[in-house]
Amino acid sequence: MGAVAADVPEFYRLQYKIPDITSRLRYITKLYHNELHIIAPTSIKSIYDLEGKKIVAQTDVGYYSARVVLSRLNIKATFDYKTDDARALQKIADGEADVYIGSTGKVFSLARNLKNENRMLHLVPVPYDARLQDMYLPTTLSSEDYPNLLSPGETIETLATSVLLVSFNWPENSERYNRVARFVDVFFSRIEEFMKPPRHPKWKEASIAASIPGWQRFKAAEDWLRQHNMSPLSQTAEAEKIRFDRFLAERRVTGGDDLATREALFRQFLEWMKRNESRR
Repeated sequence: MGAVAADVPEFYRLQYKIPDITSRLRYITKLYHNELHIIAPTSIKSIYDLEGKKIVAQTDVGYYSARVVLSRLNIKATFDYKTDDARALQKIADGEADVYIGSTGKVFSLARNLKNENRMLHLVPVPYDARLQDMYLPTTLSSEDYPNLLSPGETIETLATSVLLVSFNWPENSERYNRVARFVDVFFSRIEEFMKPPRHPKWKEASIAASIPGWQRFKAAEDWLRQHNMSPLSQTAEAEKIRFDRFLAERRVTGGDDLATREALFRQFLEWMKRNESRR
């Protein structure tokens, strides 16, 4: 098994002309989100301003997502992706490149520690464009995360990529299939334990029920969900859940840390959304 970002197959199609790498793979669960970080001079107001710019992005934690996102938005830019993150960020600070793009979990320590006393650099917002919604999820970056790159109290929109736990598509009942199946049973049965302190807060983003567009679920994982009467969570519902979590956090709703309470509140939230949609 290994951790793979959900947008990697589309990157392989664009970069290497490999049409369907996921036919040999299966995802087991969503583990967490990588947030898209775009750092640029303040003259660049939006991702749409990247047309014609020189972008630095480390291969495995920036270039993949940057290539996919800009391709979908039809933004033409040049890439320097054969450098490490520290050097890439320094190139922005030194004016050797226009933009840095990274796709990694917040808080990204190198970005947070970037010296920016003159406030010439900032984090660039990325609207949740319809052309991206089947692949990415909406999220935010705030001044609490990056006080050196955002003004006090400022929050910007950006994208999140799902990082998946992935296995080869082993034949059913083979030795390796059975090993992964045993793991699925133990891990899924205890997933709520991973979301409790003192484990990393990113575990709260894990979802064993999330449906990932363009990917097929490992059969043993699909069987486990069915046996436990768990319905798959669509990409649209996942996006609404993220907005709902933000809603709870911003309003400091009590009881939001209890998993059962959160799930009940979320189901009510979805019903409320449906009713409001029907009135439009």
